[in-house]
Order: sequence, then C-alpha cells, then structure tokens
Amino acid sequence: MRARPCSATPEAPDRVRGVIDLRSDTATRPTAGMRAAIAAAEVGDEQRREDPSVNALQERAAALLGQQAAVFLPTATMANQIALKLHSRPGDVLVADRFAQVHDRSVGRWRRDRHGDLHDVT
Repeated sequence: MRARPCSATPEAPDRVRGVIDLRSDTATRPTAGMRAAIAAAEVGDEQRREDPSVNALQERAAALLGQQAAVFLPTATMANQIALKLHSRPGDVLVADRFAQVHDRSVGRWRRDRHGDLHDVT
C-alpha cells in the first residue's frame, strides 16, 4: 500500500502541499493480500487488552518512544478528545489554527463537555 500525496484545497491552498494522505481505510480499497491478512489475523477483545495485534502495536509504539506504555486510538477525533480533556479545565479557551483538524472535527464535544471556547488563529 502506498501513501498518496494530498493536493492543496481551496480552503487551505498552502497548508497541505506535500502532506501524505494516510486515510487508507477511507481513500483506498484493500488489496487481496490485505483482505487475506485481515481474515487470518488473530483477534481478541481490545477493550479487555486481549487483542494481540493491538497489544503488539502499543508495545512497539511505547518502545519506539521510550515510554512505559502507549495506547492505540483508532481516530484522530478520539485522540483529540482525550488530549483536550487532559489538557483543559471547564471554561478554558482553545487557541487553534483555523485549518487544524481539532478545529473542524473535535471542538464541538469539547465545548459541550468543558463549556470552553475556541479562538481561531491564522
């Protein structure tokens, strides 16, 4: 599987040139080899820490980053929600570039849960 470069968009003409598109689950179709690997994969309950693939991924990420542990978060929105909750308190203000992913996708729930506000930076 190859990553494809993104092209600029009208909303962000200079911001995305040279960015690699890693949305393989939504932008590409799996090959026969990918489907075979999925079908043959050992599986388990990830929430009970019984999925060997997720466990191996988390252990590898922790080792690469020199950390005791790591957590796999399947979406950027989930990662943003956790980060926003860890780094903010009710009533805080989030300052983000208007093209930031957190601005478009994640701030609504944060505003509701934390009663915070968002300020754009360009």
